[in-house]
Amino acid sequence: MSVQDWLSARRPEVPDALRLRMHSALLNEADEKADEADRLVAAAERVLDGVLGAGEMTRAHALDVLAADALATYAFEASAESGGLARCADRAFVRIAALGEPAE
Repeated sequence: MSVQDWLSARRPEVPDALRLRMHSALLNEADEKADEADRLVAAAERVLDGVLGAGEMTRAHALDVLAADALATYAFEASAESGGLARCADRAFVRIAALGEPAE
């Protein structure tokens, strides 16, 4: 099952705009060998990195912020289903926190 199919099977369904933004973020996820949780975290990381890279956050970024949050939340759900919640949480927090660190 693809990660997009896994997301589509979640209930309750998310609003259409959010669902489309999340699926769009996953289209860029090329690591087919990674599990669902890792792919969802990578997509959340990319979306959030794009928002932070814009320099100034505005209301126009709201959907992206919501999508990043939803993708990370679903990553935790997927990892809980597979018994890897602690590992996923540790890796996700490190990766996402690194986005806020100043570049050297």
